[in-house]
Amino acid sequence: MKSGKVTPRLLPTLTQVVKPEVRDPIPDFSSIVDAVMDRVMPMMEKRIGAMLDQAVREKMRMERDNLRADVETVLREFEFDSLATTKNR
Repeated sequence: MKSGKVTPRLLPTLTQVVKPEVRDPIPDFSSIVDAVMDRVMPMMEKRIGAMLDQAVREKMRMERDNLRADVETVLREFEFDSLATTKNR
């Protein structure tokens, strides 16, 4: 008569039964954080670099526009002073 139990195809050896496989211990929280940071930092550095590049370009454009306005003001004042000096002669 057959029993309802299925015999496993491979049976563990005596060595495996006596000395079970040793697994790696669970890493501590600090190790996990370090591993995640090592993986994330290159992406963050690229993103931050791109954001800084964009911010610097925008600031340079604004400063260029401000400098242009200042130069135009100085040139107008110079032209006005030159015309006033010429008329007074």
